Amino acid sequence: MLDVLKRIIEEEEIHENYFVSQIDEFALRYLGAIALGIADAIIELTGVQAGFIGFTGSSVVTGIAGLIVGVSASMSMAAAAYLQAKQERGKKPAVTALTTGILQLLMVFSVSLTLALTILAFFSFYSSVIFDRKFLSDYLENMGIIFLVVTIGYFFGDLVKNFFGIELFV
Repeated sequence: MLDVLKRIIEEEEIHENYFVSQIDEFALRYLGAIALGIADAIIELTGVQAGFIGFTGSSVVTGIAGLIVGVSASMSMAAAAYLQAKQERGKKPAVTALTTGILQLLMVFSVSLTLALTILAFFSFYSSVIFDRKFLSDYLENMGIIFLVVTIGYFFGDLVKNFFGIELFV
């Protein structure tokens, strides 16, 4: 009886893996572009924000710099995604570029880091289900990378300020 149950479970896992491999939806086909748009925006913006706040000490200047960098980076990443997709079979470069650029812009205009991390959690969960990875370790790794970039960005901004002896009074 135990052998029969083990065989049934094995067959079910084979069927599950087969059906997961048959999923052909937009989010799965463009998962790389989605990951690029979300991750780059979070990492880049948090690094820029931390660096500028370390350099200027002004939340207004930091916010404006983040907005300018974020919009420019969205266009840059969309262009890079387009060029990359042209080199891959089965990808539509325009769709890849729009997906990357739009998701990065959405992250730029996210109202808070909390919202960005919540979006990252949903993405990490989706990705962990599709690729059969552990959600918590995947999410914590992604957050760790983000906070490492923020920390380095802050200290680099402070280092540049001290090196050049620049004090901005805004």
